[in-house]
Amino acid sequence: MNRPFPGTIDPMQVVTKLAVLALTLVATPLFGQASFVTAETARLIFHAAPMSKGPLRQQVSDAVKHLKTFGQIVKLRAFVTSGTDLEAVSATVSRMFPAQSRPVLNLVQIGRLPDPSAQVLMEAVSVSRNVENPSGLVFLSGQLTQAPLDPSETRMLVAPLAEKSIAGLKAVADSLDVNPADVLRVNCYTSSVEDYTQVQSLVNGTFSKASISVMQIQRTPVNRFVECEGVARLHDRPADSVRLVNSTQAAFAQAAIVSAPRVIFTTTWPVPSNDDTGVRHALSELKRGLDAGGSSLDRAFYIYAYPGNAAMLEKYRGLRFEFLDRTRAPASTNLVFEGAGATGSALGIDAIAVPLK
Repeated sequence: MNRPFPGTIDPMQVVTKLAVLALTLVATPLFGQASFVTAETARLIFHAAPMSKGPLRQQVSDAVKHLKTFGQIVKLRAFVTSGTDLEAVSATVSRMFPAQSRPVLNLVQIGRLPDPSAQVLMEAVSVSRNVENPSGLVFLSGQLTQAPLDPSETRMLVAPLAEKSIAGLKAVADSLDVNPADVLRVNCYTSSVEDYTQVQSLVNGTFSKASISVMQIQRTPVNRFVECEGVARLHDRPADSVRLVNSTQAAFAQAAIVSAPRVIFTTTWPVPSNDDTGVRHALSELKRGLDAGGSSLDRAFYIYAYPGNAAMLEKYRGLRFEFLDRTRAPASTNLVFEGAGATGSALGIDAIAVPLK
């Protein structure tokens, strides 16, 4: 059953600047990063920077310079290989933006990138000068395919799993009348990048216009898997500002259809401890952050969780509905990564939401 978003709320609760500013940012203490950014849905564009070589700070700088050419960046997500200096990544990003216009930065630790000399893969959500998505966007949850490890294999090849995940993503897009050429970004999270070129070719063959990122998210995976998520442009404007597509009443929506004029991107809130109290604290901080941004947790339509191990993933899954409405479960990605946030926390959580009206 597809459920509409909650109704409108007293306009006096709205942060009035949201109505007049193209972007609204609030700084957090860590390197002055923004805790949230609000941007116009119709102008959002999605790009990933090519991986580069050289010292870490140069890799980050080269990536940000490349991404800046597409428009004003409102959200940066940096996938950083395990063991890399996360604070150096955050500090380098901060120095490349004026204090008043820094984007949200989401730091995610992963296992490996296709280029062994690359330490960081950066992607951006930017604001175009032009109206790119007049009817809105659809955010597609990841489609997980997995299989046991085969001890007899000397290489972990995942292209057959990627083919199934991509087919699942396309099936969801087709069910929403989304043309494959209107898919703007595809991220494939995998257990191996040994056949990365084939995985990327499969994505290109289905979603020819998409910006593509492929990465191995765990150093030592316990099974073979691929999960591909996406964002696409809508051609027919829906009646609701946000509609969560969850026909099977699963623990997460298969897609979030968004035609609201503006959306809010948040920073990643880490857990301060690896227990239930820590998970509740991170979810509480996410709620407070959205409240400060002129939104609320029940208006979040996509939630990213980045647990550093299977135990933290299960804690998050077990506790999230203390804060979220199970009948309006947002779209999501939550797989086991290597950690998140500038300190490499065992779990980090961030969200995309719509402002109060």
